[in-house]
Amino acid sequence: MDEILMSMAKDMVIAKFSNETQTEYTNRILYSALACWIKASALDRSVGNEHNPNAGISRKHITDKCDRFLSEMLVRHPESKSWFISEKGEAPTALIRNRLLRSGELLNVGFDTNVILSQPQEMPLGKRLKHLKGVILQPGTYYSGISVLQEQLDNDIPSSDVEDTLSWFNKYILQAWWRESDGFFDDVQYFNPLTKSRNNSKNWQMTRPLDVNGIILARRTINNASHEYFLIRQDGNNEMIHRIDPFIKEIGDHRRFMIALRNISCNKNTARVIIHKDYVIFNTWIYLPQRETALFENYAWPLNNYTDIISWKMTIEIYNYIKPFLLALGIELLEEMIDG
Repeated sequence: MDEILMSMAKDMVIAKFSNETQTEYTNRILYSALACWIKASALDRSVGNEHNPNAGISRKHITDKCDRFLSEMLVRHPESKSWFISEKGEAPTALIRNRLLRSGELLNVGFDTNVILSQPQEMPLGKRLKHLKGVILQPGTYYSGISVLQEQLDNDIPSSDVEDTLSWFNKYILQAWWRESDGFFDDVQYFNPLTKSRNNSKNWQMTRPLDVNGIILARRTINNASHEYFLIRQDGNNEMIHRIDPFIKEIGDHRRFMIALRNISCNKNTARVIIHKDYVIFNTWIYLPQRETALFENYAWPLNNYTDIISWKMTIEIYNYIKPFLLALGIELLEEMIDG
């Protein structure tokens, strides 16, 4: 490594994993360093607002400044260029900035045109770790993905209570508003939870499957590639439908219905977990709901390129923190020990 990359790795306390190539290590350093630069850039002040800490800084300023940083580092490390190139999705700075916004590290101000760094705050991650939001670099901390973490002694803080997906599903069904169906459209697809597939997209079919606990999940195409989701149930001789709120789809919770129905049908979604002596690789074949995806976005590194949201690399401590959320979601974890 050159001296600049070594210095960044030292500042962020990012160590090279066993069996990790130099390029993979460089990718992780640059990914976390970009998050660090974005947070630091949020402390800049625009002309006329030098003495107003709440004015924030424009997103464009952050993009221009951090894009130059990344471009220069990729000139020095051309082997990492392909990892930071994607034909779809957001550019690296925009993607990481939006992840920092979702995590609460950055806050929107000025009609959401500017951002500021959040005030420092601590968030426990189980009993042994805490997430320091609003912190750029600090002694005794280290970067994991885009987040600054700190180890702590057991202080009797319990792990987060996680509601399992089946409880969530049953509660949703009881509270859902139903109306009598007035007939469906020709382009309706139905989710068959009994189909043996890794990817839930292959479970959709045109013919209606058997219900699961009286419920069928359906969807129809709107606005070209987008879908509108429904639940169907029989009430005596009447067919009842419930339209799933578009916001639920926006946060990815429509995927919970698929995962729950597969759980009830004893046909769970799976994820492969490769456990090395000092890190873990997680790979699933489905898109997760936003809450679970955010855990990886905050504390892990994308595996195949910066846009990857189904394959992640993380420390064993982070995997142990995320694992209960995955089990509660209903994912069957196929764990494999490689070494150590």
